[in-house]
Amino acid sequence: MTAAPAKSVEAYLEALPEDRRAVIARMREIALRTLPGFSEGMEYGIPYYRRGPHDAIGFSSRAQYVAIYAGENVLSAHRRPLEGHDAGNGCVRFARIDAIDWALVESLFRTASA
Repeated sequence: MTAAPAKSVEAYLEALPEDRRAVIARMREIALRTLPGFSEGMEYGIPYYRRGPHDAIGFSSRAQYVAIYAGENVLSAHRRPLEGHDAGNGCVRFARIDAIDWALVESLFRTASA
């Protein structure tokens, strides 16, 4: 049996292990700071930020990685900085949460906002 999906970002955070909670909370703080005009909510069982029908970015904690989900326009704008990262199909996966490139994370969010 699996747990029911979280109904809010706060509930999503609360359900995470402490180390993952800190990482996802930091991503949330970056999102709230860099995405003016976006609404925060839950989509596909993960925190998502949306402005209109096409501008969206989200993130999640998975068993083997933390991921950011963004449109192809955001990822293609970061092709060079994403070299060496596990990226593709609309997401960037960080397997080591202690080695997340926070400047890259912020840049991804700022590009989504542009």
